[in-house]
Amino acid sequence: MSEVIVVNGKQYYAETGLLVENQPITTEVEAPSVHIHQGVQKSQTLNRRFVKQPARQTEDQVEAIRQFKRKHNYEEARKRAAQMNAEAARKRATTTAQVSHFNKGVGSSKRVITPIAQRVETPITPAQIHPLQAKINTESQIYAEKHLPSAKEIKESAISQAIASVNTSPKNRKKARGFKKLAFWKSKNFIGLTASLTVIVACLGYLSYLSLPDVSTRVAAMQAGIDADLPAYVPSNYQLNGLAKFDGKAVNISYKSGKNKYTIKQSRSSWDSVALLNNYVEKNWSDQYTATQEKGIMVYTSGRGEAAWVNNGIVYIIDGQTGLDDEQIRKIANSF
Repeated sequence: MSEVIVVNGKQYYAETGLLVENQPITTEVEAPSVHIHQGVQKSQTLNRRFVKQPARQTEDQVEAIRQFKRKHNYEEARKRAAQMNAEAARKRATTTAQVSHFNKGVGSSKRVITPIAQRVETPITPAQIHPLQAKINTESQIYAEKHLPSAKEIKESAISQAIASVNTSPKNRKKARGFKKLAFWKSKNFIGLTASLTVIVACLGYLSYLSLPDVSTRVAAMQAGIDADLPAYVPSNYQLNGLAKFDGKAVNISYKSGKNKYTIKQSRSSWDSVALLNNYVEKNWSDQYTATQEKGIMVYTSGRGEAAWVNNGIVYIIDGQTGLDDEQIRKIANSF
């Protein structure tokens, strides 16, 4: 016979944990509360030195308690599982009776249709424009009406651009350049430009003409190796007769006035006034000369308008049909 355990006045099989059937009915007589409840007792402080720790349970007691808990919990779990299975079966039966797909040939032949709740659409309220944005939109519209071009202006602008694009084609640009060139040649601007260039060229020519004597004199002086120069004084009615030139011995500068003309010759020499007198004046003029000292320079003149003098290693000689008097010769000598 299986071992029986009594819990809360009920008998259970120790191996299976099942309730023992045909248990004797026992009637418990409740005792008066006076015998159950005790009066309030004063607290007592235990002396720890004399109080022993409770004894530990034996292995058999621990194992018996463990098996009882396991069997008792198993029974409760089985009951809960049975209840859950019964509830699920009841729900499935109810659902099967309502769905026609699973209800063919069972009960009524009418289909049970569960009405679908209609969706109520809530009207969407349009978004409200912010007052600041509304103000900006209004001002933008006013600005566009005042400043943006109208349809007529846009049309005229498009026509102007089309005409401009036609005029700027390579062929039309070439024609336009030809017309411009022709118009330029006939314009007043071209005539004025031509006149200005003519005046400039004439001025340059005149200046070149004026500077030619100096240029030619410097070229001849370089050829002669001396510091030759033009006289600062030229008698009235006399003018240059050609450019200065070097003949291999001296630099020659000629002047003329009608039939009269004279040449000033400048050459390098180591002579002084005495050597000039002995080697040139007396040989060419004999004793027909006049010696005049002017600003430290001894000037020899002949009765025919000829003259000779020495200054800074250069011999100056004036000869020809000069028509000059002694005063003019002295001025010429002092102008170098």
